Amino acid sequence: MKKLISVCIPTYNRAKLLDNCLSTITSQFSNRNVYQAVEIVISNNNSVDNTEKVISNYMKKYSNIRCFKNKKTIQADKNIIATAAYAKGEYIWFFGDDDAHYSWSLKTMIKVIHKYYPDAVICNLDMCSKDGSKILDRNMINLRKDFFAKTKKELFTFLESKFFMHLDWYITCMSNTIVSRKLFDENIDQVMKFYDPKKANFLHSGLIFYNDSDYKVYLISKHLVIYRGYNILFGPDERTTKSQYLAYLYKMLKRHNDTIYTINKKNMSLNFAFLLYLKNLTRDLRSFLVKYIDFDFSDLLIKLFHKKET
Repeated sequence: MKKLISVCIPTYNRAKLLDNCLSTITSQFSNRNVYQAVEIVISNNNSVDNTEKVISNYMKKYSNIRCFKNKKTIQADKNIIATAAYAKGEYIWFFGDDDAHYSWSLKTMIKVIHKYYPDAVICNLDMCSKDGSKILDRNMINLRKDFFAKTKKELFTFLESKFFMHLDWYITCMSNTIVSRKLFDENIDQVMKFYDPKKANFLHSGLIFYNDSDYKVYLISKHLVIYRGYNILFGPDERTTKSQYLAYLYKMLKRHNDTIYTINKKNMSLNFAFLLYLKNLTRDLRSFLVKYIDFDFSDLLIKLFHKKET
């Protein structure tokens, strides 16, 4: 039976977190309709921990799980795309090995796809602590009602209301990004032109935003993902200073934002372009102040711009 959704999980040396991730997904397979509609595809990036054993335990229980192991470790972005390339489902759900599903996540996604058949879906998520013990923030995309953007122009008009703090969750996060197989096939060659093995990228998001074609994007207000905060695998590790980390992160985000603007400027307003520029400028200023006077005004930015819809 052809699968509707492929949950694509790139993983590397995070066996315990992957175990929790797979547990929250497979627990939904008690629903026969969900089990028949979904497959899990894992790309093991040559892990040296207990990852293979964890995956093997789940594969013994569920026939709809497939795993591929790289012969040598590759760059994380390339492994993300590799996972999607193995998928056989009509829709590809990119998913982080340290994140988790709610018990209703797959059932909700299946319902949305069957009703609207969008080219892409962006769903809501909650942030949990690094150890997963508590929820730190809910409604991360600041959305209380579903929205269906029929064109890129509609999508950017909608996103204009999500400045400053919430926009990033729409255009960077992996675990709340779902694309159709058709969209993937049409855009993967274009997206890979932006791949740089020396830098971290947002290629999964690029499947939606690194082209000037019109796509129908459905935005789900219901929280379907538990995102594990402060557990970043890219860039400088936790031993680096805050200024080093911010410099790396903001350079990556600026490159991503600039690419989106360059390709899609005909679909966005001058106000959106200005806000995007202002967002980058604010990041540069924050990075500068942290580096030279050890002052961070992020708390002020959160108070000013992190207002949630009620």
